[in-house]
Amino acid sequence: MDMPAPRPERLAKKETLITRLREVLPNDAVIHHEAELRAYECDALSAYRCPPMAAVLPASTEEVSGVLRICHDMGIPVVPRGAGTSLAGGALPTADSVILGVARMNAVLDTDYDNRVIRVQSGRTNLSVTGAVEEDGFFYAPDPSSQLACAISGNIAMNSGGAHCLKYGVTTNNLLGVTMVEMDGTVVEIGGAHLDAAGYDLLGLICGSEGQLGVVTEATLRILPKPEGALARAQGAAGVIPEVSGAFIHRAAMEVQLDPAGLAPATGRNGVAVPALVTAFRAAMEAPEHAQYVHWGATSQDIIDTGLMLRLRQTLAAMEARLREIAAHLGAAAARHAELPMVARTYGQAATPTSYGAVMAQWGAPLVDAIEALPGLRDQTLWVSLSGAAGTSSALGPQAADVRAAIAEALKLRDPGRGWHTDRGPILRLAHWMAGVVAALAAMGLSLVALATSEVSEVRLSDAGGSSTMPQKQNPVGPSVLIALGHQMSGLMASLQAAAAHQHQRDGAAWFAEWMVLPQVALTCAAAIETACVIAAELRPVPERMATNLGGLGLIHAEALSFALAATMPRPEAQAATKALVAEATASGRSLGDVARAAHPALPATLFDPAAQMGDAPDSARAFAARVDRV
Repeated sequence: MDMPAPRPERLAKKETLITRLREVLPNDAVIHHEAELRAYECDALSAYRCPPMAAVLPASTEEVSGVLRICHDMGIPVVPRGAGTSLAGGALPTADSVILGVARMNAVLDTDYDNRVIRVQSGRTNLSVTGAVEEDGFFYAPDPSSQLACAISGNIAMNSGGAHCLKYGVTTNNLLGVTMVEMDGTVVEIGGAHLDAAGYDLLGLICGSEGQLGVVTEATLRILPKPEGALARAQGAAGVIPEVSGAFIHRAAMEVQLDPAGLAPATGRNGVAVPALVTAFRAAMEAPEHAQYVHWGATSQDIIDTGLMLRLRQTLAAMEARLREIAAHLGAAAARHAELPMVARTYGQAATPTSYGAVMAQWGAPLVDAIEALPGLRDQTLWVSLSGAAGTSSALGPQAADVRAAIAEALKLRDPGRGWHTDRGPILRLAHWMAGVVAALAAMGLSLVALATSEVSEVRLSDAGGSSTMPQKQNPVGPSVLIALGHQMSGLMASLQAAAAHQHQRDGAAWFAEWMVLPQVALTCAAAIETACVIAAELRPVPERMATNLGGLGLIHAEALSFALAATMPRPEAQAATKALVAEATASGRSLGDVARAAHPALPATLFDPAAQMGDAPDSARAFAARVDRV
């Protein structure tokens, strides 16, 4: 194969190019001498060689952006390069191009075990991603044959797979987000540490594009836990089972692929999936000398309860992220409208003036409380379970406590120091937290339905629904969903409370009932949070209607009037006088302010000004906004 002939006008710019590149990179990150460029003349497809005009080794997204901006401005082609292990010639340069290598971008930027993600710079090698989380019981699934040397950037460019891909998918199935620099130096963020976003699958487009759309500088990757593997490894280290068997089981847990549908018949007979799972796993290992130690000393409930806690940990992390979004929206509205007067209502009746910002704070405070309670909740509930058939850990021997502690450390769960098969307190505490969140959101929904009525109309909902026969209707569907979810949660919690009473040392019926209810509790909470997130993002006040509803006869100022009169007469007399003035205003159709001033000319000038009668509502709104910023 003949390489394209270099363009003389590009080669003529080399000296200027090197000078400009050194403005954004350290001198040793700009390579341009012929002998040094030989290392970049090809990738693992060494049959074709062509030294580039220069090679650069940036260490950050900002440096990559600077390099690409310069090359784009000067019309110089750029060839991104990972570790150079590809056999497809993907990093093969031309003589008038610049190689952009990511070898210096190899840091772990963040690890989030709750969400099961890790964020790394794209020059980090594939195997070292697993190395960064392996001691904590996690691994990164894609494992191309060159995993010891290949870089994550190249994995993304080529959509690499490996032996694990049949079980866990290729790179695109384990890639959650990227930071990418386009060829003109523009930095874009796509995806992130969350589930798939709606809209076009841009990650799917980038993954496998061989670097033609931009240079990936950071990647958010999915990492996976290894519960059964962690158990075997901990038992091997403690001498409960042979250490070589523990290592073999640990590795097999990552690689053996089982058919879940094939477990169904035995699961139906046994009531739980674990016996069939263990049997199938042992058979798939094809190593009976090691397979006999799978699930040693554990029981089905240990595995299922521990797996449940891993899933609930991720559930809480997802809920926390969205709760923070709701709190941020409410906090911003509280700060922006701290001084916007509106009617406060008690028992559905107009009471005194408050502010729209204070109402936002009222709705948001329980949500921030819930966020702040999460660290303690996780510590009190996310427990590992390992106590054997009847809760005595008899098959694990004297090392039982050490093995349980080791598994807890590996899975980043708490070691409760005891068995808890029949103690469903952790489950109830988690569920009560979710129920509290739903109750707070249902209360917000109730108020929003009232504020959105035709007679009040003090808020505007962007997601209002229409009627099949009444064109004028703007139904508060979202708030109504919150109320309905609150009703549903009440019934679910009653069922879960009943299911928490277990007989003797283990109880199948109560445990099964918990299975039926707990997922619905979590889904109800998740649905309420997602619904509220949409509402909070688009909710807007209607100041004109608020002002109108504060007007009228001004009876909303009756309490303030009674306290003003109490400055010159006993409080009971002031209340009686105020009631008489309210009755006169109502009968005559004159405002309470006019009637009161006629009888008491010395009343304060601002007594009937709603903005002056909001008490600490504005301060409460601002305090809540500041709290949201801190949480």
